[in-house]
Amino acid sequence: MPAQPTSLGESPAIYGQIELLSYQSTFNIMARRDPLGHHTPEIFHQLILTGRNLSNQNFIKVDMRIRETKHMVTNPAGSADTLIMDVPKTDFTFMEFLLNKTIDSKDQQPLKLILEYSSSPNKYEFNATFLIK
Repeated sequence: MPAQPTSLGESPAIYGQIELLSYQSTFNIMARRDPLGHHTPEIFHQLILTGRNLSNQNFIKVDMRIRETKHMVTNPAGSADTLIMDVPKTDFTFMEFLLNKTIDSKDQQPLKLILEYSSSPNKYEFNATFLIK
């Protein structure tokens, strides 16, 4: 579905899908210390998922930052070719499941992992949903 015009002065609505083909992951990024001196990672885990945009738009990467809920900073936002999103640490197991069923699958015809996104009323934020096809 192409971008749809809106009233004068508003950004056009954006809808798209990214087929995610590969990823790299990093643990314990930007670690901090709590008031008692214990290390507390600001970002527990980071996944950089890369693929191809099925909607002929710029986004080809997803920078997923898995954090403690109290450290979450943003709703999904777009920057150049990357969709940036904070995800609660509790969703880490679900993301592992999605990756095991798709990108990491040993099946001859693995399922596809798709990120579907659409613009929100705030022109800098997006709604994002993962699909398995």
